[in-house]
Amino acid sequence: MKSRKIRTIFMSILLLAVVIVATTIGQKVEAATMSKKLYTLENPTWLRNQQFSKGLDHDKQGLGMVLPKNGTIEIRQVNTNFKGNVTLELLNDDRLEESATTIGSSWVTVTATADSVPFVRTTYTSDPNPPNVEYKVSDTTPLLPTFNQGDNEADFFKKWDETNASFALISNKYIQILVPKGDKSYLKKMRDFTSIDALLAYYDSVFETYNELAGLSFTPQKATDKNIANRYFAKADKNGYGLGSYGQYHTSDTSASVINFWLTKGWGGLHEIGHGYQGTFMQDETFTTGEVWNNIYANTMQKKANGADYYNGWLYSGNIAAVEETFNKQVYVNKTPANDWNVHDKLYLLTLIKDKAGDKAFQHFNQSHRTAINAKTLEEKPRFLDLLNKYFGESSHYNFAAYLELVQGSMSLNGKTEALYSGNKAVYPLASLFSGENLAKARKDIALDTKWGLVSNTQLEKYNVATTMNIQFAIDDFTEIKGKVLKVKDGADVVREVKITTPTVTLKNMPIGIYSLDIPTGITRSYEPSTNYLAVSDTSNSTTITMNELQTSDIATQQLVFKGLSDNVFATASVDPEKGNMEFAVTKADPHYYFAGEYAAIEVINEIGQSVFKRSINGAKTETGKTEIAIKPGYTIKVIHQEPHRFGIIGAPSKLTNTSQNQVFKVTKYGLTSDVTGVTEQDALANYKTKLATFAATINDNAVYKNEDNIILKSMLKKGIAYLPDTDSDKATYQKKYADLLTPKNENISNLLSGEQFQFQLKGHSDREFANMRINLDTNKATITQNAGEPHWYFLDAYASIKINKANGKEIFKKDFVGRGSVPTTQNNVTIAVGDFITVTHQEFDIRLFLKNEETGETYSTYKTATYLVTADGLKKVDTSEIPTPTKDPNELDGQKFQVDFKGYSDRLFATMALDLQKEQATITQHAGQVHWVFPDAYASIKIYNTRGKQTYAKDFIGQDVAPSSLDNVSISEGYYVTVTHKEPMLRLAITNPDTKEAFAVSVKATYKVTPYGLLKVDENSIPAQSVADLVGKNFAYKFLGYADVNFANLAVNLDTMELTFSQNSGQAHIYVDKTKPYATVEVRDDDGRVVYKYDVFGSENVTAFKKNIKLEAGYYLIITHLEANVNRLKLSVGNADQGTLPSQNVYEIVDNGLAKKTLSDIPKTN
Repeated sequence: MKSRKIRTIFMSILLLAVVIVATTIGQKVEAATMSKKLYTLENPTWLRNQQFSKGLDHDKQGLGMVLPKNGTIEIRQVNTNFKGNVTLELLNDDRLEESATTIGSSWVTVTATADSVPFVRTTYTSDPNPPNVEYKVSDTTPLLPTFNQGDNEADFFKKWDETNASFALISNKYIQILVPKGDKSYLKKMRDFTSIDALLAYYDSVFETYNELAGLSFTPQKATDKNIANRYFAKADKNGYGLGSYGQYHTSDTSASVINFWLTKGWGGLHEIGHGYQGTFMQDETFTTGEVWNNIYANTMQKKANGADYYNGWLYSGNIAAVEETFNKQVYVNKTPANDWNVHDKLYLLTLIKDKAGDKAFQHFNQSHRTAINAKTLEEKPRFLDLLNKYFGESSHYNFAAYLELVQGSMSLNGKTEALYSGNKAVYPLASLFSGENLAKARKDIALDTKWGLVSNTQLEKYNVATTMNIQFAIDDFTEIKGKVLKVKDGADVVREVKITTPTVTLKNMPIGIYSLDIPTGITRSYEPSTNYLAVSDTSNSTTITMNELQTSDIATQQLVFKGLSDNVFATASVDPEKGNMEFAVTKADPHYYFAGEYAAIEVINEIGQSVFKRSINGAKTETGKTEIAIKPGYTIKVIHQEPHRFGIIGAPSKLTNTSQNQVFKVTKYGLTSDVTGVTEQDALANYKTKLATFAATINDNAVYKNEDNIILKSMLKKGIAYLPDTDSDKATYQKKYADLLTPKNENISNLLSGEQFQFQLKGHSDREFANMRINLDTNKATITQNAGEPHWYFLDAYASIKINKANGKEIFKKDFVGRGSVPTTQNNVTIAVGDFITVTHQEFDIRLFLKNEETGETYSTYKTATYLVTADGLKKVDTSEIPTPTKDPNELDGQKFQVDFKGYSDRLFATMALDLQKEQATITQHAGQVHWVFPDAYASIKIYNTRGKQTYAKDFIGQDVAPSSLDNVSISEGYYVTVTHKEPMLRLAITNPDTKEAFAVSVKATYKVTPYGLLKVDENSIPAQSVADLVGKNFAYKFLGYADVNFANLAVNLDTMELTFSQNSGQAHIYVDKTKPYATVEVRDDDGRVVYKYDVFGSENVTAFKKNIKLEAGYYLIITHLEANVNRLKLSVGNADQGTLPSQNVYEIVDNGLAKKTLSDIPKTN
């Protein structure tokens, strides 16, 4: 269903319709003269400037009759104050039998060549004097049956039946539909509507939905959003185009009937109406949206009107899985650029964006684009996807650039840069991040129409799925980025900062999601990364980012633009002397059909006069495509264009081109010159400098860009200045002028300590080490050791100190090392977490405080007082003032030791529970005797649960029982839960911290979670439910395949015998996978997270065959990895049932009836 150019349609009408026009001044007329005063509408220039037609020229006013074949109408315009003519149309169901006639003040006679209905097109003007027509027809001419919304339907059909007119007209304030007589019986009993009013109410909804999406209103806040009360005109056209068409003066169903398009809720009518809601933003040839943009409106309406039946509509056709599989093939299998997708698949691509951004963002797009068009602030022919991401992002605060990069959508450098630094959060297809059970779980929670629906990191946080991600930087000179900082961001939020020390950067425990990357771009050379986005999925743990050396500043680039019919661009030639390249692209196959032969041509001639490239372009039909040609100063470019006013050069001096059909340009270092127009090399250089200053202003005038160190635009500016000759005095001027702009502002490399193990060494008198602190971020422990002796007898008070604060500012550890006085050896183990603060003070820091990375040996500067923030990737030195002021949470019980005293009858102490969190032990003591004779059942109780919710201890104290003495020691650790009950807590239950003597509130029943800092009172429902098997069975068999799919290892889990058997065959697993990382891994951990067994398979390593048996217990964890699991080289069978493709990392917990799927973060951490 193609929308046809208005001119083409109506030239055909006028050429093919038989219209008899005669001047009848002074002629005797027998029929009565009738008149009709016509209304006018305001001319919406703000819409026309956007080429947003909205059926504007469809609006017409009927004269109330049906002219029979060969019948005539005499008509003239009689309001002498109205300046201009009007147009009479005779319309029916066949464009070949229709006519359009200009009507002035003289009588004109028009004869119908088929039964037709006369209409006068509405005039758009601000003239307060509307046209008035007088007309005459035969007295026997039948009246046009007309139904306006709200009329009596029975009366309408009665009149139509009586006149038996060939057509009837039904209308509301948005649309008029010319209904052929053949559709009358259907109109009386429609499939989708109970009445004509119901049909018209549907069109009310359609147009109000479309207008809202377009951001149009009859009472707008901005002038450019004002709606106009014109009406669409819909009809039948049995000789129409395609299945249906939208033209300047009406829209039609290619049929003798209007049923399929205009009397049902079908796709056709929605599609054609949508053509009127298009705009100039669709002129981008790099991502064409013809027959797509209108479908977004149609799809939105189907979703709104059809309810659950929406999924049987045009987009999904009742088979969502098929649409999803097509997307998978386009993106991941065939890797087809988005512009090469068909209109259906492009609709799906854009619908995913619109569904995520919302209708308000779609509205904002239309309004913002319309504002920019009317203000003339848009660049010529902007990229569609640039505009889409910009305007959708402004409204939704999402960044769609990563998704558009995934589908290979075309964005400009400026569009990508604006997206990267917008602060908007990136989104990505859910199924590109989650697979298997993770995907199934998320689909239940997140409202999406399809698994490829776009999601943000915020939506994925609750699933707590993380992985280790390796980023490999492929760069020809690693020293250019070594020691620089990589920032991983979620919108404006920096979530990770890592110092780049090797070409592979490892991000441990990285939450699944989509992130933007702030990547260093080089020191003495400038590089451009192949991507600035990182997709962390549960199926892959590595990615490669290629650092390409920047070849050009692009400032010298000039673009030759070839335009054809209707000034549509059909070819461009981008000339970049700095890069030494010309890219010639023909984007339109029919530049101008009036020119059957050569319409344009281009030729490139080298410095010795040889032709190195030549292309002739036929006006009616030519081949599209791109060609790159090497050029350099001294080359000549010859251009031919049969219509030279349709040829121009962007980025060049205004006088470079002339009006000749043949033009010749010389390539110089800074741009093109012309002997004919007198543009010299000096002119080219001056033009280059003007563009350089403008380019610098785009950075300097942008508050975000100017403060970003790694923005590619700054690298381009530096390169552009360097491209100037050293002898040019302006070069030094520019270097000085933009020095501050180009100086790094956020490079605090010394504040970033990347790693997992650090040691602070505190020395005193005679350089004796009196204390040290070891930080292990893998176990989340800080171990502070004080050696026996005297730190430094010169210092009477604190010589040094260590303080640790939680992320909320709460102090959890503090130790002052007093200089004078001997002390015994002590050691404190403090649990730390990401977000905590560690402050170290030393009076002689410059000579006796040392800080190093225990893994790499790297040493760092020390300070008298320094505060370090614990991050996921190491430590970051921050200002001490960043430690927040703590707030007291009544549910937090601070300390490492707690005493719970249980009293009964006569306040006798019958039991105690001592909790020592450092020793990870609970000691429950019961004293002999009766608890409380009044209570026959449990008077008090203690229950302890491990991190997985398994009960590890339970004791009820029965009131009337006389119990003997008992002592129970129970292991506890961080993440355990302790539930205490007591029938008389206010009188006879006490919980205290024996170190601080602080007493805590009590209740009849309370559950406490063991934390690194004490106890946290939680709801009993917080205790995890026992894991349930995701894979039910007793026997599990894993087969590991390697190079050429050879089976190199096997693993069997037998839950009847509670045994794991791992065997590896002799030879190499994969000859092309080196020993830098394991090709596969098998690991078993116990229920406390301790490693029971671990074996790494290195691909190229030759091994002898072996077998290993490991005893298992319920609660153990099994971790299986394989680098090529995603290509089905890791197979799992449960019993005899194959489980299909597995992710590269698989984590399970051994449970009673099988294996429960877990993530690494579910496994308890151990010291």
